[in-house]
Amino acid sequence: MPQMRLPARMSLLAVASALALMSGVPAAFAQDSDTLVVARSMDVNSLDPARAFCDTCQIYLSATYETLVTLAPDNQTLVPALATSWEINPETTQFTFHLKPEAVFADGSPVEAKDVAWSLQRLLNLKGSPAFLMDGMTAIEEVDPKTVRITVAAPDSEFINKISASYAGIINSDVAIEAGAIADETAPTADTAETWFFENSAGSGPFTLAGYTPESELRFARTMPITAPNRPFPRWSSPRCRMPSARPRLWNRAPSISPCRSIPTPPPRSRRPMSPLKSFPHSTSSMWPSVPAPPRLRVC
Repeated sequence: MPQMRLPARMSLLAVASALALMSGVPAAFAQDSDTLVVARSMDVNSLDPARAFCDTCQIYLSATYETLVTLAPDNQTLVPALATSWEINPETTQFTFHLKPEAVFADGSPVEAKDVAWSLQRLLNLKGSPAFLMDGMTAIEEVDPKTVRITVAAPDSEFINKISASYAGIINSDVAIEAGAIADETAPTADTAETWFFENSAGSGPFTLAGYTPESELRFARTMPITAPNRPFPRWSSPRCRMPSARPRLWNRAPSISPCRSIPTPPPRSRRPMSPLKSFPHSTSSMWPSVPAPPRLRVC
């Protein structure tokens, strides 16, 4: 049962801070821009939640889709995300989730039990790399439009942890089906939506996909009004890492940075110790595998 409740929408600034701290790389902010640029190697194999399986994929999916549950800043406690609460039977074989009444997808349509059932069924049946998260699921039932019940074949105390992974993000089923996505047993051969997912997102996260260029760039657009001071970026771009000398103006706010090696000293008003994982409420110990090449964070 949840111990505390986090905001459903994550702050991109928290993403940037977490990535910088975990990888030991700098973040720089341009004076004249509202676009955050995260520079890193592009290891994207897919942008379809049921097919994607890479480091960059997890960043992308966490920004554009939401899961039923997530982790609190302590990186240990499970807390609500799309689900406000849940119950588990004594045998840990049945899990019932109650969805947020106000949850909506980027197009404004409500997030309902049918979307949860369809998304997780597709994750299992498509047989993509993250399909193992649904191993053992035998049934998923729409109790009512805002309640879904999942049954697994054997006791599984880790099931709640599994569905907190970004690959278990909930998709707008109506939109995806229209684009050729299929959730039943024919999905491995009949699903034709992968190309569509490279050009579109269909989630309820704080960002949508604005553009993708293979091995070059991912662009995001914010789906929510910017009202909080810690959510300053309406756009987010993640290009392939380039040498800092190619864009020297990126570093004019942090002259002491040693590119790709150190973290800049924060301004005096925000100076405080930060924990790599605690600063990013949507991170999990399994979400962030080791990154082969250190990325950079920058704003331009």
